[in-house]
Amino acid sequence: MRPQLLALPFALSVACTASHSGTSSLDVEASIASVTLGEACGDTALIGEAPSADGDRFAGDCAEGHACGGCQQTAIQIALRASAGDMEVPFEVLSVRLLDMDGREVDVLDARSPQVYDESEGYVGWDAMIAPNESLSVRYPTTTPDWQDIGDGDEWSTYGMRFRVRVRVRIDGEERTLDFSPAMREALIVT
Repeated sequence: MRPQLLALPFALSVACTASHSGTSSLDVEASIASVTLGEACGDTALIGEAPSADGDRFAGDCAEGHACGGCQQTAIQIALRASAGDMEVPFEVLSVRLLDMDGREVDVLDARSPQVYDESEGYVGWDAMIAPNESLSVRYPTTTPDWQDIGDGDEWSTYGMRFRVRVRVRIDGEERTLDFSPAMREALIVT
């Protein structure tokens, strides 16, 4: 039997909830639902497709239609809940900051490729619009923290370190900050 790599993503319950009423009648609550601190897996691993044969993994390593094992993508997941209202409102992630537990910034991550959870298809591309009465689970893969720098030259020392994640968002033109802690980088475990 071939060993499989499993990642144990660290996810906690909602750490911060904020509501918004902005310029429309739509009130939106937003909170960070989970944070995964991992690696840069590439775009194909983000959407669950097998990597190409010329990539850094073999195409046969991944089952079709499932996320490729061996790499845990750094990402944030945000829960959004909108009240009744008269129109959609835009949502945008402005910044993602990784802080140590004392609140010192250790890295800034770039969010990209917004995705929304669809029960029949998993995470799919999202237009970043929130409709009235909508409850969404959205995911933003991010750039990978500079583990070498954070670990003072020893990236392996960052496994098990605890961090805070601060996400600045804009909902219908109004900016707010969402916080999450603790988040940890979990090691891949061979089983």
